[in-house]
Amino acid sequence: MQCPQCKAACENSDKFCMSCGFLLEGAGVQCPDCGTSVLQGGRFCPACGRDMKKTQGNGHILLTQEELTAIAGSHEYTALSPLAVYYQGPAEKKQTAMETTLLNAVLNPSRAFYLMELTANSFQQDVLLVRDSSYFRWEENDFGVSISREVSPRVFIARIATRLEQSIVNENTSLTTIRKESLKVLVAINILCRELSAIDQAAAFVTLSHLESFLDSKENLAAIIGELFTQGFVRLIGKEDPLIVLEPKGEELFLLLNAYDRFFIIQVLAEGVSGYPSINFAARNDAFCLITNDRVSGDLVIRGVDREGMRSLINWSWTSMLNAQ
Repeated sequence: MQCPQCKAACENSDKFCMSCGFLLEGAGVQCPDCGTSVLQGGRFCPACGRDMKKTQGNGHILLTQEELTAIAGSHEYTALSPLAVYYQGPAEKKQTAMETTLLNAVLNPSRAFYLMELTANSFQQDVLLVRDSSYFRWEENDFGVSISREVSPRVFIARIATRLEQSIVNENTSLTTIRKESLKVLVAINILCRELSAIDQAAAFVTLSHLESFLDSKENLAAIIGELFTQGFVRLIGKEDPLIVLEPKGEELFLLLNAYDRFFIIQVLAEGVSGYPSINFAARNDAFCLITNDRVSGDLVIRGVDREGMRSLINWSWTSMLNAQ
């Protein structure tokens, strides 16, 4: 027989692949917490200490990306399903063992609460799937996707709120509104200053004429620069072709949006409801901010948020969608 993961030759009596350590079919189970192969009948996971007896029979399973791709290729699923986001495209059609109730929830949920978390090196998501008044949690990790029953949405939401609270260092209510045209110019200033600083550390500035050439824009840049100056994002030196110096506030806003430590996107999806807005949080150093767009002007609004405000937003997003049904 062949190992399904690395294709190495294995004996029928082997429990693990001698080349890659893959748990061979029928030899045991995978730990739902860390993905380590555990021999059939083993009480504890050797890697993380999980009590495997508590895992068995509670609807908690771990599926690899290959298995999820197979499910996506074998079944029809709606746009609310996590499969619609990550596992599109052709796939080998084969059956994957999965409880019918759980499979139906994954393929065709009536509602789905998504938390997506981005860092510089990884992407994670937690999803609460609702089907026939039952709740299922979909959680991605390095080993695959863990799917388990959830007692209630309150339990899930409390867990999500706790995760976000870990990023809140300083609680504040500061507010910054920046127009989309101004944000475009601020980003360009940051890029040019960084390029020039790489050549000459003393050149952390850009001239208005250089900026106009870089953007190739007919917009009134002088007026936008004046607006950024008034808001404290830049400093101006000279009058004719002024030097534009990036202030710490302007650099921090750029980094918050482009070099964040963690970025969270919350979205609740439901059957028959489209265009529901996302709730976005960015965390960097001591800053934890809510990021929204003004629906009329399109201006970007950055608000500092405290724990109570963050929890209220999460609960509002869920309950408002419940009321929309």
